[in-house]
Amino acid sequence: MRIIPDDQLPKLTAAAAALPHPYPLAFYLMLHTGIRVGETVKLAWCDLIYGVNPKTALELTASMTKRHRARVIPINRELAERIDAIWHGVALNRNFALANYAIASWPNHPAVTTRSIERNFQSAGRRAGDVRFTPHILRHTFATRLLRVSNLAVVQQALGHQRISTTAIYTHPSQNDMKEAIDKMT
Repeated sequence: MRIIPDDQLPKLTAAAAALPHPYPLAFYLMLHTGIRVGETVKLAWCDLIYGVNPKTALELTASMTKRHRARVIPINRELAERIDAIWHGVALNRNFALANYAIASWPNHPAVTTRSIERNFQSAGRRAGDVRFTPHILRHTFATRLLRVSNLAVVQQALGHQRISTTAIYTHPSQNDMKEAIDKMT
């Protein structure tokens, strides 16, 4: 499976939400922004929170990205609510500061490793009914879901790809997606 099917997403989201902090936050960030696992672990709380509220966009600097190209990805309402809940419900209770890594278990600790995220996501996938679940599958899922409501150029920009041919590899439209698109033409 290259993406998480829509019918399995609620079950997988519940399994990921049951993981210990900071893994649910990593899950929500990757699902709703399409960022890579390596980009996720580089985020500090100040990248997600401004003052006391979630930011409206995630700004990835060139030093944070794989290809060293900065990009800005809007944060949707659902992700903003998740960030807000985790910031106020977990991070502040553990005395995290805005300068601390967001994907860390405790303040002043290093971010968890990408491999730790992969292992925890695999565990959540097993609990969700043996769903194959990796951080990279979340990136493909994000790209496919975004393509349903926009176009390939928007997906390309969000993923930070230089070539649209690379972006096309990340999208997996279904027969239902094609049917809905054709139905909208009339």
